[in-house]
Amino acid sequence: MALEGQWRTYSVTLAWVELGDETLRMICTFDMDPPAESMGKLFTRNTLNLANDKCWAGAFSFGPSRR
Repeated sequence: MALEGQWRTYSVTLAWVELGDETLRMICTFDMDPPAESMGKLFTRNTLNLANDKCWAGAFSFGPSRR
């Protein structure tokens, strides 16, 4: 499903995982376009890794722009 936000559209997918822990997983994706001067902070300070350390299940990831 797609949810219209104030600044972007969020794509939400629900997936039932039968193997192992039998859980319903929610996956949310969105476009993030940080300013070029902030890009280094995502990687040099390991911001994504620090956020992922706090997640019980799942992870944040960042992919390059498709433009």
